Amino acid sequence: MYVCKAPRANNLVVVVIVLVVVILTLVAIEVVIVVLVVVVVVVVVVVVVVVVVVVVEVKAAVVVVIPLM
Repeated sequence: MYVCKAPRANNLVVVVIVLVVVILTLVAIEVVIVVLVVVVVVVVVVVVVVVVVVVVEVKAAVVVVIPLM
């Protein structure tokens, strides 16, 4: 009886370990995806802000320089 039960217990342990690994892997992948999305959004926002500031500065410079010329 003990010999018969041991493999089943080992199989259950293996199944549980596999499930835990798969779940952890999926969670890790989701975390990585979320982090990547956040990084991309931050980069895009920073680029847009920089572009807007540069455009505004250039327009201001043009408005100031043209009358001087």
